[in-house]
Amino acid sequence: MPMNEEQIERAIREIMAAEAGVLYGAAANAQRSVAGKRVFDAIGALLSADVNAAGEEDQANHDNAR
Repeated sequence: MPMNEEQIERAIREIMAAEAGVLYGAAANAQRSVAGKRVFDAIGALLSADVNAAGEEDQANHDNAR
């Protein structure tokens, strides 16, 4: 089941809290730190899983409508 907006925000906050200071002192053109890469990858995986869940739910709804 896809997450609602509140669940997504909470999950992102939890991911970022796990890597304290990951955003401090980072210029827009700076390379990501190791911690920043872990956070970026974790958020990407979270959102990808949510998009896949939404697609699967939509497909199931579509299949049931036939």
